[in-house]
Amino acid sequence: MTTDLLTVTNLTKRYADYQLANVSFSLPAGYIMGFIGPNGAGKTTTIKAILDMIKPDSGNISVLGQTTPQAREAIRDQLGIVLDGAVYPDSWPAEAVNRYVGPFFPNWDTAYFQQLLRDFDIPTKPKYHDLSMGTKIKLQLAAALAHHPKLLILDEPTSGLDPIARDELIAILQDFIRDEQHSVLMVDCKFNPNFWTNLSA
Repeated sequence: MTTDLLTVTNLTKRYADYQLANVSFSLPAGYIMGFIGPNGAGKTTTIKAILDMIKPDSGNISVLGQTTPQAREAIRDQLGIVLDGAVYPDSWPAEAVNRYVGPFFPNWDTAYFQQLLRDFDIPTKPKYHDLSMGTKIKLQLAAALAHHPKLLILDEPTSGLDPIARDELIAILQDFIRDEQHSVLMVDCKFNPNFWTNLSA
């Protein structure tokens, strides 16, 4: 029996000039799901609700079986998050991520993080500011994977990636779900048929 790692039911959030209404979906273990729509469609609002960064007006959210913000706080280490844009200080080399981000995660695996740096061909000497967009995404992904999460949530991970970097991302995500115990939610502003065809191959 397949287990849903993420379930959103009738999620609604109202603002003065915008309303997210009755969003529902589920993500089973062993799958990569695209959450696709144009800018302003409510993707970021939905992700913020899933991560308890905002409080919905109505609806239900279950993350790894946890249905309240308090319970979800206890399993936060089982989520790997990759956000759109720059997230680390410009002056940080890759090793600084291990030194300063790692202590926030009880399950952080330094040896695995360093292995991922090698596997992803992430140079350790250059500062974050000097890395290419594709390498920045891979560094965030290495940090997201280093604490062995069950669920990855990726916000616009293909933005700014060249074809080679996109192929590398596909391989990484396919390997992540191979045991059918992990899942990925990918947020994107547009549908790229070639990317999703290769991802599902």
